[in-house]
Amino acid sequence: MPPAVRILVSLLVGALIGAFIAPHAPWVADVVGRLCGEIFLKLLLVLVMPLAAAALFLGITEMPGASLGCLAGRAFALTIGLTTIAVGVGVGLVTLVQPGAGMDRAGLPAGTAPPPVETGAVDAILSMIPNNVFTAASKGDLLGVLLVAVLVAIAAR
Repeated sequence: MPPAVRILVSLLVGALIGAFIAPHAPWVADVVGRLCGEIFLKLLLVLVMPLAAAALFLGITEMPGASLGCLAGRAFALTIGLTTIAVGVGVGLVTLVQPGAGMDRAGLPAGTAPPPVETGAVDAILSMIPNNVFTAASKGDLLGVLLVAVLVAIAAR
């Protein structure tokens, strides 16, 4: 049986079991469903960081030297270009839709927002570089781990 068919059959069987159990024992569906779902998501998250770092490291170390600079330039240009497009679309949609324009603010509790933290470009760059790669990995700082993987891969070339 092809994998796609097995996945669809499993989805249907799971939906039928869930539809049967949920009305009779909602605590079973809640406990088992939440437990299995949380375990599955945590196991996926455990795999993301090492796989991403290893893929990035191997990709850089096995790439010819001339194409690495070209690829980095293209990646930088695409990042700047797509970020500019995303900001433009976001500003355009906010201007067009005007979210919250007709909202009655009388019922909202009064409060003060904390003052914004001003950071410059130097602080932003320094925040990307972890003090310890293992601490960054344990805290889930994917950007710091990937940055260290890139730097180690470039040094290993």
